[in-house]
Amino acid sequence: APHTDLSRRDWRTGRRTTHTFILYLKDPARDIADGAHGGGETVLLESLKGDDLAKVTPIRGRLFVFPHDCPHKALPVEQ
Repeated sequence: APHTDLSRRDWRTGRRTTHTFILYLKDPARDIADGAHGGGETVLLESLKGDDLAKVTPIRGRLFVFPHDCPHKALPVEQ
């Protein structure tokens, strides 16, 4: 479901997080041993009810960073 992420506050410093980090640990398109055949993309949205802006394909080892307030959704992994 489309959503934005919440920030976290460090109780020691009072500083808040500003960005979301996604580290892809699997590559569904290539991980045949798990029976997956693709999907699992992260889609950045114009707004919570808006159009797609970009689609990020999961690739093992890829680090994807974006601001917490950027609307996004995850697509299901295809089996």
